[in-house]
Amino acid sequence: MITSPPKRGMALVVVLVLLAVMMLVTITLSGRMQQQLGRTRSQQEYQQALWYSASAESLALSALSLSLKNEKRVHLAQPWASGPRFFPLPQGQIAVTLRDAQACFNLNALAQPTTASRPLAVQQLIALISRLDVPAYRAELIAESL
Repeated sequence: MITSPPKRGMALVVVLVLLAVMMLVTITLSGRMQQQLGRTRSQQEYQQALWYSASAESLALSALSLSLKNEKRVHLAQPWASGPRFFPLPQGQIAVTLRDAQACFNLNALAQPTTASRPLAVQQLIALISRLDVPAYRAELIAESL
């Protein structure tokens, strides 16, 4: 009977293949863990930003209500209109600026042709464009094209 030579290196090859497979699984799991940690960090920062914006809104409302408590009319000489207010945070600061939006032009009023406010909105837009040194005929053309 002829015997085959012993296969000495086969056990070592099997162990090395198993080790390589285990390392691949470990690397994949580690990468997925890093992705999950990044997602969690991003969600936490998003939630923190929501809370910061809610806090800024609350501060703005309290400043406006305090101004209205002392005076009946809202005007730009009140403390809320004095400029940005800065609030320190652990990694920076928040700047809260309140602006009077009463004098802003509402472009949405031009998008509704059936309402009675459209002619007034067109007249206001023509007046605003004319203030920019645009000729009157061109201002009317722009307003009517909208």
